[in-house]
Amino acid sequence: MVRTPPAPVPEVVARPWFLRLVSRTVAACAFGAAVLGAIGWDADGRPTWSLGHLAWSGTGVAIALVVGYLGGRPRVEAHPTGVLVVNLVGGLHVPWSAIAGVRLDGARCARLDTVTGGEIRMDAVRVVDREYAVDAVTRLRELLAAHRARGTGRAHGDDDGAGRASAS
Repeated sequence: MVRTPPAPVPEVVARPWFLRLVSRTVAACAFGAAVLGAIGWDADGRPTWSLGHLAWSGTGVAIALVVGYLGGRPRVEAHPTGVLVVNLVGGLHVPWSAIAGVRLDGARCARLDTVTGGEIRMDAVRVVDREYAVDAVTRLRELLAAHRARGTGRAHGDDDGAGRASAS
């Protein structure tokens, strides 16, 4: 049996605080409504069960599971080899050498600028999370600068990690 080495511990892990809170609240409400919806009452006020009630409650439980899963899915992990961006749909590993900068400007979430001129949205780092988002972006910029200084992830020019050229 071949043992695989453990995955490297990420240097930064960012998850959306507010999105997880909202999705878990919605999931709990949907689950509660599904459980209560499974019970019907007859004219005398006694609880009754029917196949229709159970089917709707099963649908509510499924919705609760999907909402809870999707709300906990987005994350950003910085590894020695690059940044793993997992959004609601899909994920992408971006090597440090392909990253030109990290921005958190007027948009709803932070973005990785690539050396090819593109950008990658990071749903896990959202403006609504305030200081948490600023800390995550600051830490990613520091790691990008450190990788460039080591020569392992030099992108182009004297970029400071924020997508701006530094004054030298």
